[in-house]
Amino acid sequence: AWEHGGKTELNNLILRCRPDHLAKHGDGGRVWQDDNGVTHHQTRTGQAYTSYPDGSWINHGVQPPPPPPPDPFDNPEPPPF
Repeated sequence: AWEHGGKTELNNLILRCRPDHLAKHGDGGRVWQDDNGVTHHQTRTGQAYTSYPDGSWINHGVQPPPPPPPDPFDNPEPPPF
């Protein structure tokens, strides 16, 4: 961090929301950015996230929910009777 002698350079600037900024400086988490703009976050509890320049992100260790079942009323064919 700048207040601890770190340099402010273009390759280490990341736009953050306030909670992410406070988490980076206050709770013992780690944040680092690859040269391609991909940002890696690790919380003090070990949760890992990866965010991409297009705004998408991955929460490692948590699977996305399964797709919903098909809607039984969304059938264009009439009943067989």
